[in-house]
Amino acid sequence: MTNDPNRRLDAKAVQKISGAAWAPLKQQFFDASEALLRVADGARSELTTIYVKYSIEIVDKWIPYAVIWIKKSSELVIGLALPDDFEATGVVAPPSGLKYPFLTKYVVIRAGEQLPSQFGEWARLAHSNVVSKK
Repeated sequence: MTNDPNRRLDAKAVQKISGAAWAPLKQQFFDASEALLRVADGARSELTTIYVKYSIEIVDKWIPYAVIWIKKSSELVIGLALPDDFEATGVVAPPSGLKYPFLTKYVVIRAGEQLPSQFGEWARLAHSNVVSKK
């Protein structure tokens, strides 16, 4: 496995967001993915039908610490495994229908919006929060 986050981004995810409809959010997706994969050398991503799961191996099991929903090309919904008492501007409760085990806080990015400047810090905290619980 490579330490380059861009090489650990699931190629199927890259393909899924490469269409013209995703152009307004493509860079935000790549920026979020890079931050999420940079938290640990062993972190990996995996595309499912409507989301990309970011996981770390703990005791022979892959445990997610983040998910980016790519259900519709007008927004990215990013779920993070942050501590329950974590609060920050731009972090919200789970949007309807997008709950996922271990994920407690969410960030919604729409076309024309950028990731919050603290997103890399939130990604590291989500990862360490999962690791500390196992």
